[in-house]
Amino acid sequence: VIKVYDGNMSLRRKIFRVITVPRLATTEQVLTSALRAFHITKTLP
Repeated sequence: VIKVYDGNMSLRRKIFRVITVPRLATTEQVLTSALRAFHITKTLP
């Protein structure tokens, strides 16, 4: 379970979204899950 913050103001206000990934998840899997938590699905070139 990882808390994902959307910037410094969210961190200060303790506003976060929780994602769940396996312990052996790759960096890409964690990043993808975090972006999905904020409904960001398009990848930039």
